[in-house]
Amino acid sequence: VRAEKWFRDLRLGIFGVKEEHTIRDKGFYGADIYYKKDKLDVVAEWSNSEGYDALTLGATSGQAYRVQLRYNDRDLRGRAFYKRTNDGFQNPSSATALEPYETYGVEVTKNLSNSYSVGFSATVEDRTTIQRHKVDLKGTKKLSEHWDISFGGRWNREETAALTEEYTQATGEVQWRPTEKLSLSVGRDQTLGPAPHSMYYPTRTTGKITYRWSESVTTYMSTEYREEAERDYSVTTAGINSKIGENTTAYSKYTIDDSVSGWRSQSHIGLNHMFKINERFAFDAGLENVRTFSGPKADYTALSLRGAYTQKRNYKLTAQYNVRFGDNTTDHLLGASGVVKVSKDTTVFVRERYFLSEYEENAVLLGFARRPVGWDKLNWLLKLRWIVTNRDENTQKFIFSTHLNYQPHRRWELMGEYATKYVVVQDVGHAFTELLRGRVLYDLTEHLEAGLQSGVLYQHETDTYLLSYGPEVGYMPVRNFWVSVGYNFQGFYDQDFEGANYWAKGPYLKIRIKFDEETLKRLRGKKDEEDTE
Repeated sequence: VRAEKWFRDLRLGIFGVKEEHTIRDKGFYGADIYYKKDKLDVVAEWSNSEGYDALTLGATSGQAYRVQLRYNDRDLRGRAFYKRTNDGFQNPSSATALEPYETYGVEVTKNLSNSYSVGFSATVEDRTTIQRHKVDLKGTKKLSEHWDISFGGRWNREETAALTEEYTQATGEVQWRPTEKLSLSVGRDQTLGPAPHSMYYPTRTTGKITYRWSESVTTYMSTEYREEAERDYSVTTAGINSKIGENTTAYSKYTIDDSVSGWRSQSHIGLNHMFKINERFAFDAGLENVRTFSGPKADYTALSLRGAYTQKRNYKLTAQYNVRFGDNTTDHLLGASGVVKVSKDTTVFVRERYFLSEYEENAVLLGFARRPVGWDKLNWLLKLRWIVTNRDENTQKFIFSTHLNYQPHRRWELMGEYATKYVVVQDVGHAFTELLRGRVLYDLTEHLEAGLQSGVLYQHETDTYLLSYGPEVGYMPVRNFWVSVGYNFQGFYDQDFEGANYWAKGPYLKIRIKFDEETLKRLRGKKDEEDTE
């Protein structure tokens, strides 16, 4: 049941849902406020759920909040949003309540004239097992009613308990929209830095045709040319996506790719579904079948399982298993990770990944992080990685690193890192490498900073030194968000050490976002009574 009442520009609404179950009925109710005045509209919503734990059958309850502000003018459009679901919240109509999470962000588009516009967006998504940060900058020129051209930059960072991935790209696209439902586009993503041929974020050129039949069904065809580390190749895909409810997605596609052994065409059909066991444990499962029609045969069926368990205050545990059944080989990937909050200042984390195919690899990561909550001038992180690879020869890598951040004054920030790598190759020998690097930043004004970075890489067996040094200038358009450019007069690159993209010789572009307790307090507001206790 739902009731609404308008008071000129303000609408108030209340709703309630009751589900009748054999064990215990579930209730879901809430209230929302909608305000619209000229170019501005605001939505605020609060929801509460009462249900039961599927394992213990005990009563559970939780709350969720959402606030969104939109501004729509002929020359300026913007949106700011914040959404949070607490532990124990169960929405019977949405998959967003499968686990506690929090997300917030801003999107702004400014029309500089009838033909030119610029856009900016920044979003953060914090879930049980992963935190994502994404920033997009784009400028668009409207060539005609149906033609657009755009250029921009993209920065993305994904953090888990044991792994952090980051990349920066320059983007460009030309789009043609002959009708409201049909669009055609050609774009290019150029990965920046000393290693542009990244496996995960490669430089690519893409052409795509999309037709939207309805809100839930879309067909598409795309051709992508990828420039990867080992070789360049192309992939052509045609498919259909259909969203079946909130928890299940079915897909089917046909691909033509320039594989290592020649041209190959394949069909893919798959299904993904999320399962909610209780408020603290959830997992998802996926199944995909691939058939080869022409070219080198590579038929396989893949199964993936992922689970996460969250103990609200002290620890998080995750695990995953992927298996691919091929005609000639079976590939297995098994992973597990955990995060333990020892105290309010200290966190310990561990991750293990095991891969088995024609060769075997095992990677273990141990970490220790300390960040005093009441005294945030000194933060430090310790990590130890052990990687064993059994291919033609047995290789072991032991990588240790320690990272320090110190801020003696509001305008000064000092960063340092010391790392070592010991490599043992069976029947060949061993190698020992040390890395020492530092970075200094100084705030020239409220929005402008300057810095210097330098580092040395020393290889013991060859008695070789490699240096990296250069200046950096950064600009902060909004609080806690920097765009920086730098140049290294000398440089080096070692992919086993983190942040290597910024040490190579030549120019680089960096985007940095800072999140601290004060930022989160402003976004979250006061803690609820339970958290305070």
